[in-house]
Amino acid sequence: MPQCKNCNAELKGQFCYQCGQDTGSPIRNVFGIVGEYLGETGNFDGRFWRTMIPLFIRPGFLSNEYVVDRRAPYVPPLRLYIFISIFAFIVFNAFVERVNFEVNGNPQDIRAELEQQGVSDEEVLQQLDELDEQQENMQSLPELINNLELPFLKEVDQQAFEARMARYADDPRLLVHKFLSVAPQLMFIALPLFAAVFKLMYWRSNRYFMEHLVLALHTHAIVLLLISLIIVFSMMQSSMEASWGEGVWLYPLSWMIGLVWLWIPIYVLMAQKTFYRQGWVKTITKFFISSLVWWCIMSTLVLVAILRSVLFD
Repeated sequence: MPQCKNCNAELKGQFCYQCGQDTGSPIRNVFGIVGEYLGETGNFDGRFWRTMIPLFIRPGFLSNEYVVDRRAPYVPPLRLYIFISIFAFIVFNAFVERVNFEVNGNPQDIRAELEQQGVSDEEVLQQLDELDEQQENMQSLPELINNLELPFLKEVDQQAFEARMARYADDPRLLVHKFLSVAPQLMFIALPLFAAVFKLMYWRSNRYFMEHLVLALHTHAIVLLLISLIIVFSMMQSSMEASWGEGVWLYPLSWMIGLVWLWIPIYVLMAQKTFYRQGWVKTITKFFISSLVWWCIMSTLVLVAILRSVLFD
């Protein structure tokens, strides 16, 4: 009598009578994972916390649980990734709006207001001078753009390109928002490419492509989430510094930001070690190679996205 791979109860049909897990495996084709997501969209009950805790502190654990068919207690990887990516891009947009607001201030107006209020801190005034110089450099950007020619563009397209670049130079936020609007699509292109890299590097593991994709989904989900936390902590730190000035109360956030940055590469390395169960020398070597390939893939996709944003409205 076959047994459920999640709770070991005897199976008498397509679903386990004890835990409710489907006896079919979704890892052999893409329709299995997509169907699992569409079948249970939005059901974030107790499984959410059973998923988030190991996602943070147990690299590779959720991927292993999924491929050995212990899926019922956890949020499926595709749904988890989509949920986290939505949260991440909300945070990224908020960060862009905040940076744009801070940069758009006129240094001369700020200086006059500070002097009127009796602020004479030399360090602050020096930073304003540097900001004023940077704004002057930005004002020379349109002239640089007018001299920039792309040989593969027709004359009409070149003029449209220059007009868009001038508009983006006046308000860089437009280009950033344009890029963020296509970033989710970029990530969905990057995920199978990254899974293909794992497939090539661990071809002797005899794992299905979808198993590598599960690890890619979990890895990208946690990286997006950790970067979002770094941005949130940075914005909190900036607000506290603006309200109360520099002091020891900023140290905890600084330490947390540093620890999260440190945890990202350690997490990815440990996830590969846990999932593929190879020796440390092989794992570290493949970690550096896969990281380099990942940066090449992402840099290419980002460049394509920026060119697409500039060339086409």
